[in-house]
Amino acid sequence: MKKPVTIQKKGALFFTVDAMIAAVVLSFTAILLISFYTQEPITQDTFDVLNNYVDYITDTQMNTYSTQYRYIYSGQNDSDQNLFVYQKIAKLYLEGNTELATSFANNITENVIGLVPPQFGFEYYIDENPVYRRNVGSSEYVVTNISHRILTYFTLNNNTVIGPHITRITIWS
Repeated sequence: MKKPVTIQKKGALFFTVDAMIAAVVLSFTAILLISFYTQEPITQDTFDVLNNYVDYITDTQMNTYSTQYRYIYSGQNDSDQNLFVYQKIAKLYLEGNTELATSFANNITENVIGLVPPQFGFEYYIDENPVYRRNVGSSEYVVTNISHRILTYFTLNNNTVIGPHITRITIWS
């Protein structure tokens, strides 16, 4: 009688099955590692946008808008030409001109080219009260959320100091 051939080939069959299982496990491990690498949040872009915005509103005085950018803020006979942008927004808001403060913050955010790209969410608060918000619904799915707080104060008639108030700017992507 002849011995069955399958007994001698069992070792080769198990080796092949083990090699296939190992290849599948290695493939899934590689796919898993690559997927974690590609989902790394890009925080530098959001950080740069926030810094550029903060630099702009803290370095730009209101007299810039009376000469160059009249479409952004057209306060005729405005006595606050030496205030910076964030101070002017705070002054308008604290005086009760909330619509004008919101409009001014909107115009800066939307019309100064490249300052805050449209795909970014944006919030501008004074003392935790919202002045201007954009893409708020997208804040539920935030990858990167960065805030910056500015201590805001200004003088009226060169003798009365108003403040301090906290201006908070939040940007997310």
